[in-house]
Order: sequence, then C-alpha cells, then structure tokens
Amino acid sequence: MDRDRPPRPPLLYGLDFTSAPSRRKPITLAGGRIEGGRLILERLDTLPDWAAFEAFLDDPAPKIAGFDLPLGMPLPLREHFGRDTAALAAHALERGPIAWVGELRRYRGPNGERELFRPCDRAARACSPMKGFYIPVARMYAQGAGRIRRAGWRVAWEPGPSERIAVEAYPALVAEAVTGDRSFRSYKSDTSPRPDHRPRREAIVAGLARPNAYGFTVENLPADLANDPGADRLDAVLALLQTAWASGRTDLGVPPGTDPFEGSISDPALLGTVAA
Repeated sequence: MDRDRPPRPPLLYGLDFTSAPSRRKPITLAGGRIEGGRLILERLDTLPDWAAFEAFLDDPAPKIAGFDLPLGMPLPLREHFGRDTAALAAHALERGPIAWVGELRRYRGPNGERELFRPCDRAARACSPMKGFYIPVARMYAQGAGRIRRAGWRVAWEPGPSERIAVEAYPALVAEAVTGDRSFRSYKSDTSPRPDHRPRREAIVAGLARPNAYGFTVENLPADLANDPGADRLDAVLALLQTAWASGRTDLGVPPGTDPFEGSISDPALLGTVAA
C-alpha cells in the first residue's frame, strides 16, 4: 500500500542567517508548501542559538532550504588552502569565525586583492564571501557552511543521496525581482532605521502577493511583515521564495558550468550568467 502513495514532497524553508545568533538577533526561519502557483507560508520561527539551528539541521525529514550565506568560496582559495569545498567549510568551522577571518585577511590574491569574488557574487552584486567586517559574510560562512555539511546535507551543486538539500539564497535579488526596482536593496538596517525603508519593505511585501519571476504568489503573509527595520522575517520569506523556485528545477537553479568549489546563488536572474 505504501508503494501506491505519491512520494512525500520535500519541506521548503528559507533562512535569514546570522553568525552570532541570540534572542535579540536570532536566525530566522520561514517554512512553506507549494500548491499550484501559490507558495503558502506555514511557519515563521526564530532559532536563537546554535543548538536550535543544529536541531533544525539534524531533523531527517526530506527538505530543501535556502540559506542566506555563502556555501562556497572563490576558486583561488582551493589552491591556497589545499582543501576541497567540504574540507574548507569544516576547517573554517573548526577554526571559528575570528581565526577564519584572520586567515583570510592574511591572504592576497593573484593581483594583491584582499577580497576575491565568485562569478555569482559579481553577477548578483553581492559582497565577497571573504568579507569579514561590516557585513561579516566570512563569519557567516565559518559558522554556517560547515554545520550544514556536518549534518549530512547535500549542497545544491553537488551530487549525492541526501534528501536534505541546501540552496544558497540571496534575498536582495528577490526584493529586486518582485518590485522591478534595483534600488530596493536598501530596505533594512539593524543599527539606524531609516524612514524611507518602511515604504520599500511594504512594496516588497506587496510584490510577493503578485505573479513574479519565481512563478509563485506568496500567501498567508503576516500583516506586520514590513514592520521590522532589520527585515529578518522578510528576508527569510524572500529566501523561501527563492527556494521554492529552485525546488522545481532539476538543476536546483545552479547555472551550468558552476565550479563545485565556488558554487552559486540559485536565482533566475543568474541563470546563463555565472557559468565558468
């Protein structure tokens, strides 16, 4: 009888990540399901510490999750560190974010660069995953990428049997796509809220309810989703929409030719632009 049942669809999640989760600034998780052309938001939670994040990772249920952090590193670091992508993520986690950032700051690229970019970073206008301060992307890599792999997840651009798949998300691209305006990257601040950010967040929320490049309208959104100046819940929902789009593709939204050491953000705007 079990063989006659349709396969259980994977659970879908989007996570707004932080390198130092706390009750004041937790990792934020959005969960949902697809019904036709609708993405139904079913869960919007906080993970206030590493134990809560690791419990989510260790849950064996089939799932696809979009993580707002780099899951790969620029290609020259493969030779510099002498490690493949999984081993480098494990090394960064073992070293910890401060020591890892210190290692990256001592590095100089082929032309003396302090920070290198992956092709997807350039195409998405994103920070270098080596950036350790102000927007501490390198710290996020150190705390997140190794934990995801240690829990047995498969990263989207690598083959493997795992039913838990990690997609690299970048909510800023979704904010642009659902509003049609590249200026909508400036819609949040954790330190000094700006009056002009609130209308932009409201426009992004309105854009989620309309047909868009990701193929879904998002339903069951909280009425106060635009209220938070830091936009953590909003970013988790944007990552969820990116994940829903990727889940319907055999390539999980990873451009052809992507180097497995670097990986790629999964987004329709990057398809055909990031190939090595």
